[in-house]
Order: sequence, then structure tokens, then C-alpha cells
Amino acid sequence: MGGSQIYITGAGLDMEPSLNDVMYTTSDLTGEDITFAAPPMSEDEEFLSGVSMGKLSRILPPLEVLTGIPKEQLQSFTTLIFEISVITSDPAEEHVCKERWRCRVQ
Repeated sequence: MGGSQIYITGAGLDMEPSLNDVMYTTSDLTGEDITFAAPPMSEDEEFLSGVSMGKLSRILPPLEVLTGIPKEQLQSFTTLIFEISVITSDPAEEHVCKERWRCRVQ
């Protein structure tokens, strides 16, 4: 699965959309937090992002692409929940939601 478009909003994003690294963290796979980096931004995502207005557009990657786990192994899970954070490059800083539930995708 994958392909759903999400918008991440917040202050302090890099003005160049591709310099904002989107991270997905879950504990559903092993019981401990594992963080995966999103694939590089597409031209469409860069175009749809409005970082000057605090908006970053991303398309959720397929789970097997994001995690590197074969689709067959992922089929044993009924639900996976990921918390999203953004790492900016200048300054290098991780941005997380103050209310963590607002940054979850399922």
C-alpha cells in the first residue's frame, strides 16, 4: 500500500523542500521504536509544498519501500502506526508534534 498524500505543517521548515527529511517511527514491528527515512522527494511533492507557509507535501511510500521488509512478511500485520517527524538541515533539528497523536498515520 502507499500513495496517500499528506501535508505536514509547522514552523521552522527548510525553505528548500527537499532539505526537510521526513522520518517515520513505529514500535509495531518489533516492540521497540524503529525509525525509517522517507525516500527522496519527487518533483510533484516539491511543487505542492509551500514551505514559506509552513507546509510540506509528501506521498506515503509503500510499506515495503519504506521499511525494506518484503510485502509477504508485512501481510501478517493488520495495522501499523507511524509517528512522523521532520529533520531540517539548517539548523539540523528534529521537529515533532507537541501533541503526538496529531502526527500519526495508520
